Amino acid sequence: MIRRVGHGHGHGHGELDDDATPVGRTARVVLLVFLAIAAFATAVGVGTLWPDRSAVEALQDDVSLSAPGVTYPSGSVVAIKACPATGSPGGATCGLLSARLTDGGDVVT
Repeated sequence: MIRRVGHGHGHGHGELDDDATPVGRTARVVLLVFLAIAAFATAVGVGTLWPDRSAVEALQDDVSLSAPGVTYPSGSVVAIKACPATGSPGGATCGLLSARLTDGGDVVT
């Protein structure tokens, strides 16, 4: 009987390896406890550091970093000039939008 032998080592594709290092129960419990503590600390941190809606709205109204006399007009988009579908930019006018200012009613491009 001829027995063919492979190149001497396995790669472990789905089969159990007899040389695997056993992991004891204590090590598994310690790892699980550590992961549980880390998950709990993450949840507490997210809950504590999550921004308060009223604080965010107060910061949005405060524009202390802008120069005196700067205004921030509001408006709505009326039209957008589409770019060609070929992937090449359509020149300087590709992607421009027109907006109607809420304050004055003017349409600007």
